[in-house]
Amino acid sequence: MDSGRAGGVALITGILLTVAGNLTHPRAASGELGSGSVDAETSLIVNNLGIWYPSHVLITVSIPILLFGYVTVYRMLRDRDGRTFSVPALLSIVGWATLSFLAIIIDGFLTPLLAQNYANAAQPDKAITGAIFDYNFLLSLTFLGPAFLGYTIGLSLLGASLFKTKTHHRWFGIAGIAVGLAGVIGYAAGVFGPYWVLSLAFTPYITIVAIWVVVLGILQFRAVPTTK
Repeated sequence: MDSGRAGGVALITGILLTVAGNLTHPRAASGELGSGSVDAETSLIVNNLGIWYPSHVLITVSIPILLFGYVTVYRMLRDRDGRTFSVPALLSIVGWATLSFLAIIIDGFLTPLLAQNYANAAQPDKAITGAIFDYNFLLSLTFLGPAFLGYTIGLSLLGASLFKTKTHHRWFGIAGIAVGLAGVIGYAAGVFGPYWVLSLAFTPYITIVAIWVVVLGILQFRAVPTTK
């Protein structure tokens, strides 16, 4: 199997692992972690360690797999004189991979240790252990927010490169631009607007992203360029 086809398989495998990890990730009744008290959040994590670790392993493994897939797409576009958009696209996606990896390591493997530490702490120590737990959660978000922004920018630029080089169907490149820009707008809405709007829109948005990446993987595997 050549690198292009391997990249197509990697894109499909990676995004499906990401979806599986996010679907199995334990969540509070409100749908989001970080929305309840420290007692509620730590209890949720401690009571679901059996799925907490596997869900984060799936997401962690998906990152380098996806990155490999995007690199093969970049190489294809580079060979077709598509560097104008593909180079910044790849840089944005590498930034996403780096920051996401840090965020997942913190959230997936340090957070449960701190949750157990809080749960087992004596009452006088609850305040400090709870503060450390909260700080760790905010630290993971500090990495995850820019990672999401970098990923959406990367998708938009990747779509622009696919459109410019007439690689695959041109409508698919336009769809990539639209999906990426929607993510950028959503990120701005989450930063400056009401959080509940972003929370409600996140799952359908990630579903659309996953569909686009799966199609990209299929097209990359088939490697059938067209100027339609």
